[in-house]
Amino acid sequence: MSHAIEDHVTETLLRLRSVANSGFALALHFRFVAPAFVLQSYPREWSDTYASGGMVMRDPTVRWGMLHTGWCRWSDMRGTENNDVMQQAASHGIRFGATYATKSGKSRSIAFISRHDREITDDERLLVEREFEDLHAATLQAKTLSPILTQKLRDLSVRCTHR
Repeated sequence: MSHAIEDHVTETLLRLRSVANSGFALALHFRFVAPAFVLQSYPREWSDTYASGGMVMRDPTVRWGMLHTGWCRWSDMRGTENNDVMQQAASHGIRFGATYATKSGKSRSIAFISRHDREITDDERLLVEREFEDLHAATLQAKTLSPILTQKLRDLSVRCTHR
């Protein structure tokens, strides 16, 4: 990955963080059932609870993102089965959010953006859509993240996992 792309990814994540005041998870380039990269800024306690509870398998926001493209506010998913994931997230300060899914060719990426204080506005959704589409395109050919970008992510308190 070039320095220009690394800087661009870092700047994009800063803009996304300005919207997602209680955290985000960006699952980039699903092929089959696993993303190539996951970038997340949720509080560590929530991430650990989510992972240890195997919640990804019953998370309605993930299910929606795997089946659709476009936007869905999490409040529109209330009342769906397995609502316990959303209730537990709320107990960790992740009360409002939206899922945005995009697909190009065989590659699907999903953004989970959350706030603790209010719904995400339409202007914020447009910003996230633009930034995430750009991030999806910029990382489409990446096999790994460079050590420089990995360090920049750490500096931003963004955790990264990849295949």
